[in-house]
Amino acid sequence: MANVQLNSTLQYLEIDFTGGTSSYKKLVCLNTFTSDGTADATEEKTNCGTLTSVSEPKITISGEGVVEYTPDTGYASYSDVNTAFANRTKVTVRIQNPVVTGSSLGVYNYEVFSGYITQRQFIADMSTYVKFSFQIQSTGTIDFTV
Repeated sequence: MANVQLNSTLQYLEIDFTGGTSSYKKLVCLNTFTSDGTADATEEKTNCGTLTSVSEPKITISGEGVVEYTPDTGYASYSDVNTAFANRTKVTVRIQNPVVTGSSLGVYNYEVFSGYITQRQFIADMSTYVKFSFQIQSTGTIDFTV
């Protein structure tokens, strides 16, 4: 099997701000983003032994980037994030590996889920560009392949 490494600069965070799955826009000028998955576990000690139950998984996406006030068609930035946050819009998020030598789209990493932007921050550091940060919390079913 060939080794395949994915360059982070080619890995986009795509968001459909309509909540559907046909109008994805790439969030541009990101410095970083993370996808954190969690699932709560509860244990019940019984005379049958310890029984463990795991909740539905949840994903939280966090990121930071430089504000781009006039992104090209098919791209999104702070104003889109801020509008979805202010309007409590349910969005659809997609992360998939790009096509690179040795892989095809979404083969090694693919995540899709609906969620809400639960945090956003406007950062005006006087020594650099205007930045923003955000957090998206999943709701419902998560479709992913790893």
